[in-house]
Amino acid sequence: MSRPIARLWERRMARDRLPGDAAAGGLPRSWHAAPASSSRWRRRWRPSARRGYPWTQFPGLHAGEEAPGRPAPRLVRRRAIQGALLALGAPVGWLTIQALAGSAPTEQISQHPGLYTYLLLATAVVLSAVGALVGRAEESLELANELLTELSYTDAGTGLKNRRYLEARLEEELAESQRRGRPVALAILDLDAFKTVNDRFGHPTGDEMLASVGDALLSVSRRGETVARLGGEEFAILLPGSTGPEAEAAAERARQAVEATRLPGSSEELAVTTSAGVASTAELGPLSPTDLYDRADAALYNAKRRGGNCVLLASRPG
Repeated sequence: MSRPIARLWERRMARDRLPGDAAAGGLPRSWHAAPASSSRWRRRWRPSARRGYPWTQFPGLHAGEEAPGRPAPRLVRRRAIQGALLALGAPVGWLTIQALAGSAPTEQISQHPGLYTYLLLATAVVLSAVGALVGRAEESLELANELLTELSYTDAGTGLKNRRYLEARLEEELAESQRRGRPVALAILDLDAFKTVNDRFGHPTGDEMLASVGDALLSVSRRGETVARLGGEEFAILLPGSTGPEAEAAAERARQAVEATRLPGSSEELAVTTSAGVASTAELGPLSPTDLYDRADAALYNAKRRGGNCVLLASRPG
């Protein structure tokens, strides 16, 4: 099990030990309604929030945030109460049938009150216990499904969100931008000459450096922003509500954080830099997810051509 996935599992298990009903979840709105085979940019979302907005999830918590607590065992209580109500409903139904048949059920009960009370309580306890067991099994299944869902949008190498999640969030935020008129910015970062790190120090060290870069990007990101690994040595930051200059400043903070990243116990010569391209609908106008991505990618290409280790903001053509 890789380090980020092990960390994800530990955080998920920590939910079981945290008391209370803290905000949990962290799925994009109606993530559970989207088929796993949805094609790029073609997913359909319904605004039915599950348990919280995407930045409350884990792994990939922002600085100062903690893993959310597991929701209260509502299913266990609900099934136990349903079992008790079922036990109470049985004697009521029996009394009704006896009354309709013309007998006097109350006389039978008055002759053996202890027996009927014992049967009622015993039935209620048994059915409540069975209901609680069913509820616990349902909670375990729900927990497993949530873990699998988290793994489906988590990058195994860094513990960040993956491309699939970023595409869903980008489409979501752009739709929200058109409704509310607020800008959306996207920054794409690519490590400079990262192949030399793998060639010189080996791929395991390169993987450790990628994970450290992911931690560095998270350390300078803010609440509401999404940090994702697109693949290889390419990362992205989604910045809802940010204009071009604001997103450019955020990308510059990320660039400096990456430049300062060092592996524990490594020499000073094992360091990496990154180039970044930034695009925002505030300057470019309404764009589709693909167009916004392409504009940020083009800015990244120009940053690479300038020698790397810099940030460029995409401008309106012409």
